[in-house]
Amino acid sequence: MIDGHRRVVEAASELLGPTEVLADLSWPHGEAVVLDLWSGGRRAVGKAYRQQAKFANELLAFERWVPAIADRAPVVLGADPVGQVLLFSHLDGQPASSLDLGDAADLHRRAGALLARFHRADEAVPLDGFLDGQRRRLDDWAARARRGLLATDEIGLVAAHLDAVADLDDPLGVPCHRDWQPRNWLVDRAGEPWAFDFEHARIGPWFEDVQRLWWDEWQDAPALADAFFDGYGRRLDDAERRWLAATSALWHLTTVVWADEHDDAAFVDAARVRLHTMQLD
Repeated sequence: MIDGHRRVVEAASELLGPTEVLADLSWPHGEAVVLDLWSGGRRAVGKAYRQQAKFANELLAFERWVPAIADRAPVVLGADPVGQVLLFSHLDGQPASSLDLGDAADLHRRAGALLARFHRADEAVPLDGFLDGQRRRLDDWAARARRGLLATDEIGLVAAHLDAVADLDDPLGVPCHRDWQPRNWLVDRAGEPWAFDFEHARIGPWFEDVQRLWWDEWQDAPALADAFFDGYGRRLDDAERRWLAATSALWHLTTVVWADEHDDAAFVDAARVRLHTMQLD
């Protein structure tokens, strides 16, 4: 996204002052360009979005929900709606993924406490028709998949997981980050995590924010899950564990489709294996 680089620099130059690019922090999938900047006499981060909806969604999250954790998140320094660029304050810290297991347990406890604060940024609301919405998502993603990518039995497997929670009440919805994982945390000198990348945030069931951790960070490190839930202040009850299983099956399938669209064969394979072998314990 060469155009994204230009949009970030132009927006920063106009809104903050003379701008120099220090580093490109973008992920390979190309959904956004993220640049480390020296702009207007300060460090900043500029983000240019490929999709207007993600630009609008992240800006909305910072207006409505991020203030609840303002002491552990960046500040929006400027917005360019035309160029679909947001400018953020720079966060100093160590990548969370670089910590050893001993430090990671403490980090996950603190990250759980921080997430609980974010989830309390708005009143919990009933997610009426949640299961029907999940079934529609399955239909939409199955139709979106490249021909031959998904086997009929894989679609049926996810449908069966969703059918298995038909007896449950719809969950409550709270502000969810929806990509809550170490790659989106920086750790300061006091060991506190700082969160960023709120472009996927929306109202959803709180367990949606443990999904990525459950299937990635915690599979071989249950002590991290224990620490996280200690920090969060509660654990999944039986109904929430069943919901997590059902929504995780759908998430694995959507990941297969998304990764295929982004030519990430390794990610496709990993998500497919998890779909067929997933166990919550």
